[in-house]
Amino acid sequence: MDQLIGNAGQKNRIYRNDGSNNFNISWSSSETDDSYGICFGDYDNDGDLDQFVKNYNGKNRIYRNDGSNNNVLVWNSSETDRSVGTSLGDYDNDGDLDQLVGNDAKE
Repeated sequence: MDQLIGNAGQKNRIYRNDGSNNFNISWSSSETDDSYGICFGDYDNDGDLDQFVKNYNGKNRIYRNDGSNNNVLVWNSSETDRSVGTSLGDYDNDGDLDQLVGNDAKE
């Protein structure tokens, strides 16, 4: 298994397991938001794991895995929601991946 690490004030990273339990950075985000909720899921049903990134001090994002393990930004939220967590599932049972996002109250 590989690792997707969300960071606060640093770039998020994917560490790829080389099969010998050595982990090498295979991707690094360009943003340095405070990512409190981050997970893999196949939002476009193409068989590749995409990234769902929820940020506390930045816009929420979805990165699509293009099949060559390049992660392409495909969605930014319109505002900063102070998100603290995310979960994925097929909420409405239509075959598409939905997400639940937990947000902190704005002051």
